[in-house]
Amino acid sequence: MLGCFQEQLAGMFKQNSIVPIKLTIWTIKLTISEHEMHIISSEY
Repeated sequence: MLGCFQEQLAGMFKQNSIVPIKLTIWTIKLTISEHEMHIISSEY
């Protein structure tokens, strides 16, 4: 599953370098927001 995803991602990098960068930034933002939610929920 992960191997196929990595292959697709590699194909995207070859086709257009802007799209994977936006996807990576979006993924990082999503991961950070999830961590923030965990921190907030653990505080209460």
